[in-house]
Amino acid sequence: MKKLFLLLFASVLVFSCTKDLELTDSTANLSATIAQYDDTNMGIYKGVFTTVGTMERGVIEINITPNNYAVATLKLVSGQEINFKADRKIEAGAEVQDLAFSSSSVMASFKLSTDLEGNNVQVTDVIYKGITSGAIAAHENSRAPVTPITGVLACDDCDAHPLLVTGDTGTFSLLFVGDGSADDDVTALADVGVVASVSNVGAQSGCVDGGASTTCNIAGGGTIGGNVIGYAGTHTYLNGSDCSEAGGTWSLNSSNHGSYTGTFTSDVTCNPSNNPSVLIVASPFDPAWNNDVELKIEETGQIDADIFLSTTGTPTLAELQAYDAVFLYTDADAADPVALGNVLAQYVDGGGHVVDATFTGNVQVTGAYTTYSLYANASQSNGTVLGIGTIFDTADAILTGVTNFDGGSASYHNTNGTVGAGASIIAEYTTGAPLIIKKDNVGTSGTARRVFLNFFPPSSDVRADLWDVASDGALLMRNALLWAINGDAPDTATTVLIVASPFDPAWNNDVELKIEETGQIDADIFLSTTGTPTLAELQAYDAVFLYTDADAADPVALGNVLAQYVDGGGHVVDATFTGNVQVTGAYTTYSLYANASQSNGTVLGIGTIFDTADAILTGVTNFDGGSASYHNTNGTVGAGASIIAEYTTGAPLIIKKDNVGTSGTARRVFLNFFPPSSDVRADLWDVASDGALLMRNALLWANGAL
Repeated sequence: MKKLFLLLFASVLVFSCTKDLELTDSTANLSATIAQYDDTNMGIYKGVFTTVGTMERGVIEINITPNNYAVATLKLVSGQEINFKADRKIEAGAEVQDLAFSSSSVMASFKLSTDLEGNNVQVTDVIYKGITSGAIAAHENSRAPVTPITGVLACDDCDAHPLLVTGDTGTFSLLFVGDGSADDDVTALADVGVVASVSNVGAQSGCVDGGASTTCNIAGGGTIGGNVIGYAGTHTYLNGSDCSEAGGTWSLNSSNHGSYTGTFTSDVTCNPSNNPSVLIVASPFDPAWNNDVELKIEETGQIDADIFLSTTGTPTLAELQAYDAVFLYTDADAADPVALGNVLAQYVDGGGHVVDATFTGNVQVTGAYTTYSLYANASQSNGTVLGIGTIFDTADAILTGVTNFDGGSASYHNTNGTVGAGASIIAEYTTGAPLIIKKDNVGTSGTARRVFLNFFPPSSDVRADLWDVASDGALLMRNALLWAINGDAPDTATTVLIVASPFDPAWNNDVELKIEETGQIDADIFLSTTGTPTLAELQAYDAVFLYTDADAADPVALGNVLAQYVDGGGHVVDATFTGNVQVTGAYTTYSLYANASQSNGTVLGIGTIFDTADAILTGVTNFDGGSASYHNTNGTVGAGASIIAEYTTGAPLIIKKDNVGTSGTARRVFLNFFPPSSDVRADLWDVASDGALLMRNALLWANGAL
């Protein structure tokens, strides 16, 4: 089975929402079994879309059945859906040549051509809102499923190129056709000012089945417009699931503008998780702002979110019930506020949890949902920077880890509204307007939970006057959703014992604080310079965080008990200086970086990342090891372990290994930096960088919580 892999590159522009095409009654129900149309040009075609020179991208599905008008749906990453209808019917056995599709609600159109067997598919004359665009599609059959993927393109140093800029500069799209096996073909299509195909077919190889997922290498290249282009990376998909992701590097050698390199990453990540699921149902003025909200909610690694753009349609009850909670906010009106309110009320009555936010207090979702409003008939206020004022319940779960909130120079919020009967105000703004309102035992089932967050969810990353990303807006959204889903259930935080021998024992307190600040980990300390924990003491925790500086009181005894802990399925994350100030005994069997030397004195940051989708890198944008940048070097990487990322010097930064110990269930991580931060000594890792996030992520991954 061959896999077709199509890669689209483009640049940046965002469009506002539009209304979907209403199909006429004469359009037939085009659902049909895939196998029915094998080896014909009827049936389903799936593809990917991008607008030349913009960040707009999406997935397109085309449905052709005999003697009916073909239809198509374009779903953009913003959540917007646009429907198309063909200009004529296609009879069985007839060629499909320049079949023209158009939308009645958006200036968008394209043509489709294919042979009688559904091969040699061409999508041409693609226009979106008057802008020349590109799309690629393939015919789906029972032998070759089609999986389209969208994503983003970043350029390392492209300021000298007339069409590219350094950083996130465009889009890429992928189209997989086949069963995902090795030796599948890889074909690329790139936008370097115009959409054109790369001349040579690449390949997929070296597929490794990891149980939950399979990862394959991908590579290809050739010429495009006289320039040489190449790409290499990985394709990972969940076994037994439709989820696929890809990432890697690309290079372009331009005869006129020089050589350029960068990375590509899919919008979707497929790390298996048991995270609760959330559907963002929202109507922002700019649909792309939903992507920012999704990113902020997901960056914690505790929630998986999807988007439904409510300006273009109304989700069904079944669509809502596929999620553990709904996150609702408004800006523009919903396509049908009454219908949306009615289906949300049904969701709540069935025990579904809803967190809503500004502007639902004044741009209201109506219908039966008004019964469950927590802040109704409000007005809108903005223009003064607001922060947290009076807190009425400092122990409330929604405030876990929250130290500050800055609404930005706009600080959009609702005011002068009516608080729902039986609801509680948890915290106010400095002006006295409510910031957090919640209510338990909601709906006819009496099992739903509701929260109202009185700020507009898109952040300063998309517009400078919105809530400041340096404050805890994302944490408030995450906490509200987790409380809505889990209620006041027993604490499910990962428990960690820090077993360490720093030169200054008080430094352990700094490490504990940094690990706990996320609100996801509860940590305790065992000072290993003064004793050795028992196996029972270790087994009381989900994971152990180990680091050295001075020698342990008994390195052999400590190593032996840690090995017992690992053999029993216990997870251990260790850090510098365990590579050279070693914990010995039986634990050496499980070392990820042994017999190393120590290096310091040059500021180090993240260099090569070998797996950009790895869970330990969730939300990590930078790491600064400080002027000391203590780390281990020239060590031996443990057998079967994987280096996830290196320093700029090539020394490993993150090493991990799964299925460790005699039980085969333990996980190990080595973080190659010294855990105390610049808060205790100025030359240690900089607290303005993501050292705490790396420690948190490593511990959560080890415990299977990320």
